[in-house]
Amino acid sequence: RLYFKMSQQSTISITLAPNATELRLVLIPVDRSRNSERALAWYAGNLAQRRDQVLFVNVSEPPEVSSATQTGLAGAQDVYQRAIGSAIEKGRELAEQVRRRWMEFGMHRAFKEPRFLERLSKDPGPAICQVAKDEGVNLIVIGSRGMSRLKRTFLGSVSEYVLHHAKVPIAIVPPPKQQSLEAIRQASQDTASGDGQE
Repeated sequence: RLYFKMSQQSTISITLAPNATELRLVLIPVDRSRNSERALAWYAGNLAQRRDQVLFVNVSEPPEVSSATQTGLAGAQDVYQRAIGSAIEKGRELAEQVRRRWMEFGMHRAFKEPRFLERLSKDPGPAICQVAKDEGVNLIVIGSRGMSRLKRTFLGSVSEYVLHHAKVPIAIVPPPKQQSLEAIRQASQDTASGDGQE
């Protein structure tokens, strides 16, 4: 087991496969956040191995099923299908952004072409764990945005869920130290004022 010091406040650990010549499947959840990009950058600079096959997964929230759709009113199904199509198209755009970053990091020169998976779910954490199970991944690299007064979203509470429920080693990449301190300070102020927090 190897330990990587990420900041003065956090340490992550991973377990490498005993046979370094075997294919290693690495799952990296992505969205449009800095946390997601930071996780990819950290993986590229610290953990990437030529035997890796990287799987990117984006979990998008499906559109709400309106009462009109449930009652079968004309046109409601078309509206819902268009919303699904829009979510899928945004996922494709994200995949292209991630591939561009992959190229900018020079990963294409020595690594296998990454795969990009799109999932629709209101619960990203369980969706990520299910993808990890279905694909048989060996390692998950995920960004964490730290504490915030805002509602937990894709890579906030999700990283915590994945940490406690995934059955494979996980590398959690925290935000920069200063960002973490500011988030903790804001969360403390919210607690003192009675506001909600994560």
